[in-house]
Amino acid sequence: MNDESPITGHTWLSRIFHSDFVQGVAITFANRGLLIALGMISSVIVARGLGPEARGDWAYISTLIGLVGQFSLLGLQSANVLYASQEPDTVPALLGNSLATSLALGSVSFLGIAAYDGLLKGSGLSWYVLLCIYATVCVQTCSYLFQNLLLGMHKIRSYNLTEFISQLVGVGATVLLFVTHRLSVDWLLSIGVAAAALCVVTAAAAILRTNKTLPRTDWGTFQKCLRYGWRVYLACVAAFFLARGELFLLEGQISAHDMGQYAVAYGVFSMATVLPSIIGTLLFPKLSVMDGEARWEGLLRTVWLSLPLLLAVTMLLWLAAPIVVNLLYGKAYKESVIPFRILVLSLPAAGMCSLFSNYLATWLFPAGLLAAYALLACGKAVVLAQPWTHALPTLALLNLSVTCIQLICIMVAALVRSRAERAAAIH
Repeated sequence: MNDESPITGHTWLSRIFHSDFVQGVAITFANRGLLIALGMISSVIVARGLGPEARGDWAYISTLIGLVGQFSLLGLQSANVLYASQEPDTVPALLGNSLATSLALGSVSFLGIAAYDGLLKGSGLSWYVLLCIYATVCVQTCSYLFQNLLLGMHKIRSYNLTEFISQLVGVGATVLLFVTHRLSVDWLLSIGVAAAALCVVTAAAAILRTNKTLPRTDWGTFQKCLRYGWRVYLACVAAFFLARGELFLLEGQISAHDMGQYAVAYGVFSMATVLPSIIGTLLFPKLSVMDGEARWEGLLRTVWLSLPLLLAVTMLLWLAAPIVVNLLYGKAYKESVIPFRILVLSLPAAGMCSLFSNYLATWLFPAGLLAAYALLACGKAVVLAQPWTHALPTLALLNLSVTCIQLICIMVAALVRSRAERAAAIH
């Protein structure tokens, strides 16, 4: 391997200054810094413009969109990165399949979400909201798949640019509605659809500039991607539920005020997970083209480089929590300070989960890990059904505990896979 790999630099300085992986992380982190600033502006405006009750309603709807979006991906996001990196000739087929899959599965997901809300939850979402959710799921799924193609093609700058443009437009529209006193959940949904559509257009343009072949659908490529992606798909859905399940399972069981407070706490915590998410996202295409031993060494090197930084960020955010929440969101959200402080303690564990998960994604996800995720998700749902868990600090403690257990499961699975690779290499 050359010194562009995150694991093969002979010195710390050569790895930091000459590795395209480290440079990609730096560029993406700088871009995400801008996105965090834009997201913080949007979050503050939404929280202040809607108030705690309507903010709780928006948390429920946005969580539904995220969960259904995970169901619509089928693990193809990881397959796009893997095969665009390993087999560049498949990019036109991956592009066409991504578009077709987004439309088909978005439609199926819409029927599921309408049935879930109407028959099970009975929260009475209007048809306009349901249609916006449908459009958002289709377009966001497509944009996510296209962006992962850019990652697999190692077009990091184009990947960052598409994200930044769509986010900037979305925040700009939100600010305009806030200033004109027209901010509402319906308008936020409309903005989300428009911003995701813009991301699709810019990502597709970047892909076609590099690969001149027109997109096409290919059943064989889709089957190959699906065989790889279905375990990743199940793992992503389970991980999403483990992280945010309380935001929709408790809809109607706790007040909209408390839901809004917890949503703000979790939203700020989610922004803190950007750094490990970036590292894991860019690490995946690098690891996917390495052999087994090099992958494990690359993972460990990245873990030891990332962990001290995550611990420092955790300490800083824990200390600054009252200032951050009160300054940005105002006194109306002071109840979110304690749950945020508890949630942020799980940042190092969440970061390690991201890194080890991307390592495991370079193969098929182990069936045993999927079974452990399922048991953990069921356990969380059972605990959330108990009324004593509905206090905000208790919800945050539950989330912290689940993240730590999840990390233990992932680390065991990664260690078993690494030892199996070493044994196979010896024989």
